[in-house]
Amino acid sequence: MELDHFFVAMKSAIEVALGNAENNDPTEQDIETLFDNLLPVFAPVFGVKVDAAFRTNALRLLLSRIAVRMELGTALTGNAIHQPWVDSLPIEWKCWSEYKTSLFEQGLPEGVIRTIGYDTHRILDLAGNPRSITGWDRRGLVLGHVQSGKTSNYSGLLCRAADAGYKLFIIIAGIHENLRSQTQQRIDAAFIDLAPGDMRPISLTTKDLDFSKDSADHRIPPKGVASSLVLVVKKNASILRNLLNWLKDNSTPGSDWADMPLLLIDDEADNASVNTNKAETDPTRINSLIRSILNTFTRSTYVGYTATPFANIFIDPERNDEMVGQELFPKDFIYCLEAPDNYTGPDTIFGNTDDETISPYLRDIPSAEDALLPQSHKSSFEPHDIPDSLKEAVRLFILACAVRKASGAGKSHASMLVNVSHIAKIQKAIGVLTDEYLQEFKNRILASAALPDKDSAFWEQLQELFEREYGNGTLEWSHIRSLLPDTVREVRVAVINSKSPDRLDYHLYRNSGLKVIAVGGYTLSRGLTLENLIISYWKRNSKAYDTLLQMGRWFGYRSGYDELCRIWMPRSAQGWYSHITEATAELRADLIDMASRGLTPEDFGLKVRNDPETLIITARNKMLAAEKRVVRPDLAGRLIETHIVRNDKDSLNRNLQAAEVLVNTLIATQGNGESSALPNRLWRKVSHELVSNFFHAFDAHKRLLHADTSYIFSWLQPLEDILRKQGQTLDWDVLLVSLGTGTPIQFAGIDIMPQERSVGGKRGKTPEGKPVNLPWTPENDDLKDGWRIGYKQRVASRGIEGIPLSEDDRREAEKSAKKNHKKGPDAFSGNVPDREYRRLLPRPLLMLHVINLMNKESDGQSSLLHSGVVAWGASFPRYDLEIKAAEYTVNRVWLDQFARDIDDDDEEED
Repeated sequence: MELDHFFVAMKSAIEVALGNAENNDPTEQDIETLFDNLLPVFAPVFGVKVDAAFRTNALRLLLSRIAVRMELGTALTGNAIHQPWVDSLPIEWKCWSEYKTSLFEQGLPEGVIRTIGYDTHRILDLAGNPRSITGWDRRGLVLGHVQSGKTSNYSGLLCRAADAGYKLFIIIAGIHENLRSQTQQRIDAAFIDLAPGDMRPISLTTKDLDFSKDSADHRIPPKGVASSLVLVVKKNASILRNLLNWLKDNSTPGSDWADMPLLLIDDEADNASVNTNKAETDPTRINSLIRSILNTFTRSTYVGYTATPFANIFIDPERNDEMVGQELFPKDFIYCLEAPDNYTGPDTIFGNTDDETISPYLRDIPSAEDALLPQSHKSSFEPHDIPDSLKEAVRLFILACAVRKASGAGKSHASMLVNVSHIAKIQKAIGVLTDEYLQEFKNRILASAALPDKDSAFWEQLQELFEREYGNGTLEWSHIRSLLPDTVREVRVAVINSKSPDRLDYHLYRNSGLKVIAVGGYTLSRGLTLENLIISYWKRNSKAYDTLLQMGRWFGYRSGYDELCRIWMPRSAQGWYSHITEATAELRADLIDMASRGLTPEDFGLKVRNDPETLIITARNKMLAAEKRVVRPDLAGRLIETHIVRNDKDSLNRNLQAAEVLVNTLIATQGNGESSALPNRLWRKVSHELVSNFFHAFDAHKRLLHADTSYIFSWLQPLEDILRKQGQTLDWDVLLVSLGTGTPIQFAGIDIMPQERSVGGKRGKTPEGKPVNLPWTPENDDLKDGWRIGYKQRVASRGIEGIPLSEDDRREAEKSAKKNHKKGPDAFSGNVPDREYRRLLPRPLLMLHVINLMNKESDGQSSLLHSGVVAWGASFPRYDLEIKAAEYTVNRVWLDQFARDIDDDDEEED
């Protein structure tokens, strides 16, 4: 149903009736009763044909617009003394009144508009007073929700700030032009075009043009500005540098607007604005330029807006620079916005799902389709077809558009999101393949729609999909089928990235409604709004909180079509989002709790830096200020080894004894191990208790936090609990590694051939600059209390993890390795990566290594450093389980050594 004259009149009449009855908190039944009473009156006036489907959808839309509540926001303020000032000034809210009226005309519920007014009033009160001649520099952060209306809030803040006396407004939008252009159009509509004539600001940017010095000089005289100025600029170093230079040229002492009060809005403030360089180096360019712009003015307020504030909270508040000014840490305030209760957020989709409860929104992307479209891929990947699950998502999107048409909303926008790669070239290829499938589907619809018996299997499958997803009894399939030809003609595919000429210009289709399948990556993950997003197809490899949440374009307002929305994603990603939903809710709850106790943004930042999962909250280079992290280990599909050993005699003896006790127990209970494993010894289905005792008795080096018993058992304990609930036990295979040749030694009463390994030293460089392994000496080793086993942080030799597998499984691993070889099957040499064996392990594998550690001299000769050094490795299958490990604190050494594979690499894309 359109938001047309009928709807506006009906909504207004219901709100008047509620007001007359002094019903400020109406129930859905109250609204439904008024709706049914008024419908016979308004339908004939506006020529509306009323049937059951129309009534259902019209009522649903009215309920979503009227019976909506929005709680007030919460502020966490800094230590600095700041006097509230807004209510003490005689401010005429001219701009704000115009904006508020426009929100009513757009159909926003009165309660939501009232809350926006309250929140923007408070945020302005936390900013600097533009009528104060004393210099001030305020830093704040507004925390919203993804796709929840942050732009509406800062548009209201701009209007209020203009009313209060701010004269210069800089809005830094996304890093791509289409994001900036979209923001410009919204600021034009919400602020510039609505401002009364005597207050209308001069905009130095337009929908089509970013900032340039020539354009700015043409629009205003270089000196003497009576009106206020607005700029909406890209978050681009070149643009910001030009703007900074122009501002410096025009704000020299003595000029008429040298002391213009500045309000700088940083949209998506966690993206590109955060300084990711180390303390001893210069700030990153965009961070430095933003700080320099603020530092140019004696009166400035910086307000960052984001739904993912993790990176901003990790900013070091003590890091300042004489040239560019203080860091962007929100030292003065953090304001937490609440979302209206008609907002479809992470908790709605992911918050209440488990193995027994499946979200009605979610659909699985089968792992079997990875061969066609891998979740992780390189730029050399060339897709040749789209998966069946994506084809089904396209079909459902077209059905959803037909349902919208049947419900009276045929002229509304409708969008589908396809986000499967961060590489622009691959996005283009997927766009082409998706368009080919769309055209094929369109041709079949148009060729057979009027012929009941033609292509009957195709229509039967389409009907089955409709009835499975949307068969709620209010719409007949025959009606939907009759609408499909017109519907499918309207749908188009657009590739949205910085290299594509396609644009999402919804305004151009404001009368007919744009029906688009948008294929992209980063551009679709930051700031850009997909109007009326119905179907999402998402398959990415990121695990960072902020990246995942920003990719969630499916969050937002789905008034009147919530039941049509579906999201395709891998099962594992559904687990990521469920966990992130919980962690983000905890972060917001902490902020509100700390605000009630009078704590500050710095107190909040310190707490977050030590909270669970901060390792993967955001990219590591955005967390430079923190020295410790708390992580939840995930050992599924991983190998961990003690590639560093303690070098004191007591520890070496304890570790030797721990291994011998375990092997003696195994020999006593299971014999000498499988002969098929010779010269190694293998014991299968060893109890978890025996292996646990070994881990507890082993003295791991302090650098190996991943081998610490607390770290391991924070994951093994929940794994054991899950298996127990399924009627299974957590058992191990234990492998005592032995060489096939050499001089045997007695170990736990049996003969084995110990391995010989060189102690690893530092990495160095040749005179030509090539990396080289330096010979080990006590003097050049930074490990005064330990030895490295080799140079590669590995103990096990290739292939050892495949020993417990059957011949068939080893052949399967070899077949998979050949198929997935990065240079193609023909380049496969027979060396199977251990990860191929690991995924086929029937249970965790503990490998015991007895090593003679050698010192390789500079002349190539080796001498025995220590015999009988015990190390272990643990290899874990990739369980198809959601294992929520307990928390574990790690330090920077751990981060440097073991966190590389968790970092998100999605920051640099399209």
